[in-house]
Amino acid sequence: MKGDREILPCYAYRDSRTGPAIPEVHRRMPYGELYCRTGIQHQPFNTIYQLYADQAAGRLAEADSFLPIPSYLMYRLCGIKAHEFTEATTGGMVNAVTGEYDPEIIDALGFPRSLFPKLQKPGTVIGNYLGMKVVLCATHDTASAAVGSSKTMTFASWEMALAISHICCFATVRLLMVSFGSISIFSWAKSFRASSFMDLSLMNRPCFGYRPMKMFWATVR
Repeated sequence: MKGDREILPCYAYRDSRTGPAIPEVHRRMPYGELYCRTGIQHQPFNTIYQLYADQAAGRLAEADSFLPIPSYLMYRLCGIKAHEFTEATTGGMVNAVTGEYDPEIIDALGFPRSLFPKLQKPGTVIGNYLGMKVVLCATHDTASAAVGSSKTMTFASWEMALAISHICCFATVRLLMVSFGSISIFSWAKSFRASSFMDLSLMNRPCFGYRPMKMFWATVR
């Protein structure tokens, strides 16, 4: 956005324009380093690639802000631009230790730092609409689903439910993958160690003291 004006067109998040951006991003900062900093698995639609595609097309040159869709909807309600934590962490640019946008990633990719404000947590009141408070929720869908699940649900069963959304089939065995970073529960992830799971991480070494991506096997009868 430039001021209160949207910079159009607005692309669908699965638009193929990110294809050429991915190798360029990884040339500037290898994926292993990105993963170590953020704990986020590679997805071609991650915000990091969207923004790099915008930069390559010259769209960032006129922008003074950007908003993920949930934040944009909040903005339309109250006129306040806010970056919510759970949504931001899925984009591949939030440091898993600090819980804020990683300046080294931003600088490596040549993004203006001014586009990346301090993140705000769910529950923060950011404005009002017709006398009603506008409150940030956990705007990423998985984070909201986790919050909305039963309080009596055990962590193991909750974890399994999340894992099912990341299923890859290999013959008679399914690889169930839980990416803690993608649901933005870094403090929970830090309490686990590689010994908690059969670690099939892409990387063989711990990052910032824990392995953010855990995988385990479940046989399919």
